[in-house]
Amino acid sequence: MEVKSRLTFIDNAKAIGIVLVIFAHLKGVPEFLTAFIYSFHMPLFFFLSGYLLSDYKLNLKIKDYIDIQIKSLVVPYFFFGFFSILLFLIESKVKHKSLHVTDNLLGLLYGVGQGLEFNVVLWFFTCLFSVMVVYYVIAKFFTKTTTLILSCIIGLLVAYESTYLPFRLPWNFELAFVALVFFAMGNYLASTHIMSVMTVNKKACWVMVCVSLLLCIYFSFQNGRVDMNGMVFNSVPLYFLSGVAGVSFIIFLSSLLPVNKIAVLLSKNTIVIFPMHLLLFSTFSAVGILVFHCENGFQNSIAFAIAYTVLVLVFSMPIAFLIRRYYPFLIGGVKVKGNDA
Repeated sequence: MEVKSRLTFIDNAKAIGIVLVIFAHLKGVPEFLTAFIYSFHMPLFFFLSGYLLSDYKLNLKIKDYIDIQIKSLVVPYFFFGFFSILLFLIESKVKHKSLHVTDNLLGLLYGVGQGLEFNVVLWFFTCLFSVMVVYYVIAKFFTKTTTLILSCIIGLLVAYESTYLPFRLPWNFELAFVALVFFAMGNYLASTHIMSVMTVNKKACWVMVCVSLLLCIYFSFQNGRVDMNGMVFNSVPLYFLSGVAGVSFIIFLSSLLPVNKIAVLLSKNTIVIFPMHLLLFSTFSAVGILVFHCENGFQNSIAFAIAYTVLVLVFSMPIAFLIRRYYPFLIGGVKVKGNDA
């Protein structure tokens, strides 16, 4: 029974998270709402990744552990990267723009958002891979409690010193230490029974939902717009406070929500929806301009932001189905048969 509750909580949180990611990347969303979502939407995914990292994997030999992370993160990264560059090349040809493919390929190899103009969200894959490796090394020498404490200390120091770095490190290695804070929190909480206790106590859980939401709103508005990918934290204390509050809000809210087939579907296919949503944005806009003769900027409204979010979720499903059915290795999976897809 506890396993079922945990899976429901994870599915709901991932589903809410991916919807917020899509929505916050649209032009029509009010700035105050974007600032609020940006304060925690990526920390949430690092937290969930840490929560899902099992002790079994942490106890593997480093070669086997790295092999799993390569299949789960590096292979999808390069697949969606090459696919994005191809679409970027086609778009440039149609618009008669010059494109330096070599620069894009080098950007893909370097793995930092600044060089991923063809699909900037791919930074998450490289950063999470770096986080996975760093956490594995630390966890090999220390207990979970000590690992969490060390991760928080290192993450705070790197966040403070990030403005003094003359250039970004390959595969977001320095940013990985900031993300490590949320990742370590997730892995630590997975080893406790706090979520099962809070799930049973509905009143306490609702209180935590309200308190964490209010705190996240306050901290995020005080801190202003942040950008984890660009390592823009503004006030470092406020950044972590709003991140923790926002993650807590989603986690407690998710634990209160019932089993939902849509949430399960979105959660299962997050690895496809996330790297595809910006590409689908461009496709929808191109169709609006070329087919329906809409003016440039027609999508700059909250109504279109909602519509685009729904369209991305709908159009991502057949793409995810085809990949899972025929080429699952591209997203770290195994081939399924019949109705298992």
